[in-house]
Amino acid sequence: FIDPNQYLAIFCSFLLGFGDSCFNTQLYNIVGLKYFENSAPPMALFNFMQSIAAAASFYYSNYFGIQIQLILLMVSLTMATLSFFKVEESTDKRYYEAL
Repeated sequence: FIDPNQYLAIFCSFLLGFGDSCFNTQLYNIVGLKYFENSAPPMALFNFMQSIAAAASFYYSNYFGIQIQLILLMVSLTMATLSFFKVEESTDKRYYEAL
């Protein structure tokens, strides 16, 4: 492992925050495009599922070490990214066909 470094920690925190903001902005955009007539229920469902995932991670953080938590995070983020690209592709096709 590497020695602790405060500048590296701040840089990694910045990258995590920036990536999260970009990902959430795109997700809200897709939900808004897909359900433009009535977007409140899908947004509420999205926030509910996000809150359940946060609660689950708070719960299992007491039982798993940091390596297991990072592996779980990496696997879930990979699945989320692949799902995002699949939905983005289908949404773009439908959006441009409607024009």
